[in-house]
Amino acid sequence: MTKMQSDTDFALESEDFAALTEFTHNLTYRLGHLAKALSLTSSHIAKVTTGLNLVQWRLMLIIGLNNNATASEIAKYMTFDPGMMSRNISNLIDAGLVVANQDETDRRARRLSLTAKGRDVFQTSVNGARSHNKAVLCDFSDEQIGMFIAMLDKIMNASLEARKSFTD
Repeated sequence: MTKMQSDTDFALESEDFAALTEFTHNLTYRLGHLAKALSLTSSHIAKVTTGLNLVQWRLMLIIGLNNNATASEIAKYMTFDPGMMSRNISNLIDAGLVVANQDETDRRARRLSLTAKGRDVFQTSVNGARSHNKAVLCDFSDEQIGMFIAMLDKIMNASLEARKSFTD
C-alpha cells in the first residue's frame, strides 16, 4: 500500500485518500462548505454593520420586506427553529427595532413590523447584503448568475424529491 501525504502532514492510505477526495468533491459537501463560508461572512457583516447576530439580521431583512407578517409566516419562509426565532424576535423587540401587534383576526398571532429605528437598521442590512452579493458575484455575468440560480433551484427541488424516497 502506498501512502500519500496531505497538507496537514498525516499519511492516508491511497484508497482512503481517494475516498476523501471523492467526499470533498461531493455536491452536498461542496454546497455545505459554500453555505458555511457565505454564512460566516454574512455573520461578520451583520455584526460589524448593525451589531446583530446573523439570525436577527436575516429576520430584520424578512420583516422589512414583509411588513406585518406573523412569526409563523416568517418561520415557514425561513425554515427557522420556532424557539430560536422567538428568542431573536424578542431581542429585536427589546432593542426597539421591531414591534409586535396582536393580529385582529387571530388573537394568538402577532404581526411584526419595524420601528423607525428598525427601518434604519433594515436599510443598513439591505446595503450590507447587496454589497456582499456584489462582491461574491462580481466575476460572473448576469447570464451566468441566472443559470446558477436556476441550477440551485433544480438541485433544491431534486433534493426534496429524493428525500421522499427515504422513509423514517
